[in-house]
Amino acid sequence: MTTPVSLTIRRVGAMRDYELWHRQYDDPTSDLSWRLRTVQGYMRDALDRYPGPIRILSSCSGDGRDVLEVLAQRIDSGRVHAVLVEAHPEIADRARRSAATLLWSRARSGGDLNDLVRARLAAAGFTELDYATLDTGTWPAVGVVRYDGPPVPLPTGQQLFTFRR
Repeated sequence: MTTPVSLTIRRVGAMRDYELWHRQYDDPTSDLSWRLRTVQGYMRDALDRYPGPIRILSSCSGDGRDVLEVLAQRIDSGRVHAVLVEAHPEIADRARRSAATLLWSRARSGGDLNDLVRARLAAAGFTELDYATLDTGTWPAVGVVRYDGPPVPLPTGQQLFTFRR
């Protein structure tokens, strides 16, 4: 039997140590782990309930596991456009690495525009990892790309939200 580890949240200057705080998500018995599982459950329910395109804005998104882990398990994740906003650089980098691989697919019947799609992805900073086609039926194609471009800055002079305690 293991003894639970007591976790103390430190503050760096006037700020909480978010690196340490985020580690609580890895403890399946912690309040944050419960919260993560609950949020993910609500997200799965919402994705099941609304079949069309969905946009997600996650402020203070941390490493994005509430959104990214759910989308990684779904075959319909391509209909979701998610923007994760995180100010903590190291935590944001973890989310960026978790979301680094993009899968896309489209039929080639009726005009193959996939070379154009592939070129536009490359111009936007994506590196193609794989591309597969099937020459029957609707002539489907599936591409796998990774974003290697620079982070996209938020517009300056705009306030997204204010913390209240």
